[in-house]
Amino acid sequence: MEEDLYLSELNLWQCQRKICDGHYTVVVRVLSSSSIAPYSKATLVTLHDKHPVTPSPSLPTLAMDHHPLVSSSAVVLDMIMSFPRGTSCGRDGFWAQHLMDCLDGDVVAISDDLIASITRMVNLLLKGRYPQPLGEYVANAPLTPLFKPWSGIRPIDVD
Repeated sequence: MEEDLYLSELNLWQCQRKICDGHYTVVVRVLSSSSIAPYSKATLVTLHDKHPVTPSPSLPTLAMDHHPLVSSSAVVLDMIMSFPRGTSCGRDGFWAQHLMDCLDGDVVAISDDLIASITRMVNLLLKGRYPQPLGEYVANAPLTPLFKPWSGIRPIDVD
């Protein structure tokens, strides 16, 4: 009984955080779940069964005359500034707001250099010329396993 109360309070706390960030869809998902699944071997096995590890796809080699997409600094800046307020961070703890703060206010003097560096990185990614071990860090999210109301577990980003 005490554990159920703790899980309910945890769900409500997560919901309050998400409401403040304007993430109403996530709030509905959290409230409609039974509770957060415990960190246990059984939970990990269930998640692994639902989402087994698969080998990375083999990428075709590009012809020498291939012309990759190229992004401009203006497009990169627009995309950074388009992140919704309170967008969740990745495993590194880096929030989109951190980057936006670096591009505004007192540090605006370095913003052109920062955007130029980010644009170079984006263009490397668009060319497919990035260190492959970075792939798992570029596209990830901290997931929390939630019990479904009727049965089963679903992973969701509620951080």
